[in-house]
Amino acid sequence: MNIDRLTHLITVLENVIAAKKKFSLDHWVSVNLKEKNPACGTTACVMGYAALDPNFNKMGLKLEIEYNIQSNFANGDLCYAHICKRVSSINTFNKEIIRMTKITKISNDITVNISNPTFEVIYDIGKKYGEGYSAGVYFFDIYYETADLLFSPGAYSPNNSGPRRVIQRIQYLITNGEDNFRKKYEQYA
Repeated sequence: MNIDRLTHLITVLENVIAAKKKFSLDHWVSVNLKEKNPACGTTACVMGYAALDPNFNKMGLKLEIEYNIQSNFANGDLCYAHICKRVSSINTFNKEIIRMTKITKISNDITVNISNPTFEVIYDIGKKYGEGYSAGVYFFDIYYETADLLFSPGAYSPNNSGPRRVIQRIQYLITNGEDNFRKKYEQYA
């Protein structure tokens, strides 16, 4: 268990609370591209915000954005593209989201639709690679069951899964170890 990284994760979540950022365990990251400034309306979970943290980015935790672009030309031609990009900071994330929204406004002769934007948390350092909860397993050096109890929405009772509750669990984990943590919280999974 990497206590330094888990302790920094508490700081990341405290910053989410202080900045009144949107938080939901239901998605790694969620963005409404129809908002005036979609990057400002970002909602993320524990791992989503961790993947956007500059310190964690330097250690190999990243967010991957994938989406499809369909261009409809006035003459009836269609063009498709699939974009996959790893972002290494909140700034590059915001730039990519803004770029996605600008793509939809090319000209009157071309209609562009962006579909299926998905976000994935990844950890990629040396021979260690993980996506989703596995990224959390490798990055924080914890068991999969522990990652599930920390990051999964199903591991929390309804209306009781905000960042403060997650911080409490991380603090319990650091203080009591993984075995005691899993014994205490497995009832919620």
